[in-house]
Amino acid sequence: MIEKNLYELKIDPELQSLHIFYTEAKLQKLEENICKTGAVRPILIWNGVIVDGHKRYAIFHKRKIPFFIKEASFNNKNEIKEFICRNNLLRRDLTEEYKRYFIGKIFQIKYAESLNRVTVDHTSETKTEIDKGNHKCKLAGNVAEQFRVSASTILRFILYVAAIDIIYLYLPPLAEKILTSKKISNYHHQ
Repeated sequence: MIEKNLYELKIDPELQSLHIFYTEAKLQKLEENICKTGAVRPILIWNGVIVDGHKRYAIFHKRKIPFFIKEASFNNKNEIKEFICRNNLLRRDLTEEYKRYFIGKIFQIKYAESLNRVTVDHTSETKTEIDKGNHKCKLAGNVAEQFRVSASTILRFILYVAAIDIIYLYLPPLAEKILTSKKISNYHHQ
């Protein structure tokens, strides 16, 4: 850990979007606690980019409160995304919607990484497609075991992730309502 300071850090929107939405009341409570106790936990960073502590970082700067940073050792951005998802899954206040999302996101990350490692046999496109399908099912089974669900559930979760990510891209407040289990029948986009 480095000394307390009012560091200027980078925010990666993709990493920030993986953190759980806070209600105004919860953000206010966090700000009150920080004002009382100061910066207790460090902001976790990787190469100057915030990994964990986006909300605290905003409050520290708003209130001009010096804080600690802690450099994390990750090999790549996918490791960071999986770390964030796994940490979120440890939360006690997580909605079922968020659980589906983070488990599906972990599969999505692992699948993308595995495709980069898989050597594809270019002699037959049909064989390649079959191999990719088998590979996806096998990986879904592995991830399913970790989270004690079925492989078909994992495959449904990745569709859920894709839908939420598209909604988040165009209507972040609606994605927030879905993931936090808020009623969306009254949702009106301004």
